[in-house]
Amino acid sequence: MNRKYLAISRTTGIIAIVLAIAIASVGVALYYATLPPAEKVVTQTLTTTLPGTTKAYTTTEIYRGKTLTVSVMKEATYDYIMEYKSEFEEAYGVTILVDGLPWGGLIEKQLISLKADEGIYDVVHTCCDTAQPIYYSAGLVEPLNSYVERDNYDLSDYLPVALDYLARWPEGARRRMKPGGDILYGIPTLATGAILAIRTDLLAEAGYEPRNDWTWEDFVEIAKDLTKDANGDGEIDVWGTAFVACPGYDGTERWYLVYSSFGGQEAMMTDENLNPMIDNDYTRESLKLIRDLWEKYGAAPKWITTLSPGMDVELYKSGEVASVWCWANTGASLLMPKYNKYANVTAIVVPPRGPTGVPSTAFAGWSFSIAKNSRNKDLAWEFVKWVTSREMQLRMAAGVPPSRTSVYEDPEAQKVAPYFPQMQVAFKGAVCWPMAPEMAEIWDAVGKEFSAYIGGEIELEEAISRAVEAIKTIAAR
Repeated sequence: MNRKYLAISRTTGIIAIVLAIAIASVGVALYYATLPPAEKVVTQTLTTTLPGTTKAYTTTEIYRGKTLTVSVMKEATYDYIMEYKSEFEEAYGVTILVDGLPWGGLIEKQLISLKADEGIYDVVHTCCDTAQPIYYSAGLVEPLNSYVERDNYDLSDYLPVALDYLARWPEGARRRMKPGGDILYGIPTLATGAILAIRTDLLAEAGYEPRNDWTWEDFVEIAKDLTKDANGDGEIDVWGTAFVACPGYDGTERWYLVYSSFGGQEAMMTDENLNPMIDNDYTRESLKLIRDLWEKYGAAPKWITTLSPGMDVELYKSGEVASVWCWANTGASLLMPKYNKYANVTAIVVPPRGPTGVPSTAFAGWSFSIAKNSRNKDLAWEFVKWVTSREMQLRMAAGVPPSRTSVYEDPEAQKVAPYFPQMQVAFKGAVCWPMAPEMAEIWDAVGKEFSAYIGGEIELEEAISRAVEAIKTIAAR
């Protein structure tokens, strides 16, 4: 072939390639120019159901098409996420899969995922006294310090006790008896304490009004006066109060609500080495008070040792008891007519004060954490920020006690959750439970012995002695 022809052919070929690249570039540019904004940079304003709460979320196309899987306790938080998650999905161009699980089985399924090489969950909803000590101490969830620093994320609005107790952990520690630590493993979403729900109509009939400065002595007298045989048939129609005192973990949990009001921050179950700390006057006084409610004063049914969480609240809703002690997130539903026919005659007050004289409540709560084995950690962080934001917490205020100070103080939030001011008072004396992987087993063992005492099966010193030995046995393993 002629060399001149070859040179022309090569020149023509190069020109053709250049033209093809140019045409392709123009085509790509035209294609991207015609895409909707969501394909490039997404900016969307999300407006909450409460006035004046808007927030812009901006992200890039790097998240578009991804799927994030979230494990959530199937209660009010789950309901709100399901209601509003489409806004996050649209803003970020992603899909959020929410696995809502009941309490029984939640931690077991989370652990299977967190311990796997590649788990199914990117974000986990964690409880303070059971899941968090296991996940935090074993490093199964992602430290968030670098994310907070990178985004200059403001933590100042979160309740200090919520951050210290529900989110922070000492580096390398297996157990944490007091709140705080260097590593941030979660962002709090729910901060709760014990409350007392009580019928205002029955109080008025007995000559009382709801107050936040009752002592336990006051409450005992009130409970006695609220106990009624309305029709004179010799059977109690309305008990003054009910108390969960079933054997095991749940009974211990409710006893601890009273225990903490007697001893304040000194009312610990064990020290950091799991040495028992319950052989004290706080334990004796609190247990005796609960047993006396039915045995001495007749203000509560003897069968309280058969009650598990939720049953006491149902008794209140049915009108069979005039007051109930419960967590604030449970008590919130008692103010809603759709859940409680006595909502309009229900008041929520701070639990009675013990000998310390300080308004005190056992503190508990939930956080959201990022799984260490997640492949979508940056997107998971965006979700955690969104679901724990002020805007979302305002939306959830009626059913989920917030972890942010500004939400507790918000006038609109207080309209749907009028007990918020009382909780702020109680939080000033909040008692944080000890956190250790063994603690759930300890609570279960202690609860069996204390329930036996409350029900009249064994005496006080025997119950305490058995509980102490049970703790020592668990600690020695």
